[in-house]
Amino acid sequence: MSIGRADVFRLYKAILRSHQRNMPGPMSEMADSFVRSEFKDHKGIQDRRLVVNFMEEWFKYLKTIEAQSGAVIGRNLDEDELGVLTDDQAMRMVSLRDSIADAAGALRARAARERDEDH
Repeated sequence: MSIGRADVFRLYKAILRSHQRNMPGPMSEMADSFVRSEFKDHKGIQDRRLVVNFMEEWFKYLKTIEAQSGAVIGRNLDEDELGVLTDDQAMRMVSLRDSIADAAGALRARAARERDEDH
């Protein structure tokens, strides 16, 4: 499988569009930020095996987001997936999880205030 810059860019844009279609605003913004950071951090990778792995994992992510449209978003990583994360990646995942929890709490609080104002 030959992967060029155009392929990486198409996947990147497809992920960002999927966030817009399938996630509430704050969650989409947070996910976009994470994706931008990951793609930027991996921009200079020369090892073909790592590029293929990177693209495969992000393609799986895109398919997961698309499949969960209108449903609960996300899933827990299994032991194999957790085992291959670097310390930096694991810390980013924890930070992302915490940010999502904070955003979800803020959305629930806002929805509750709006319901209270309507009554």
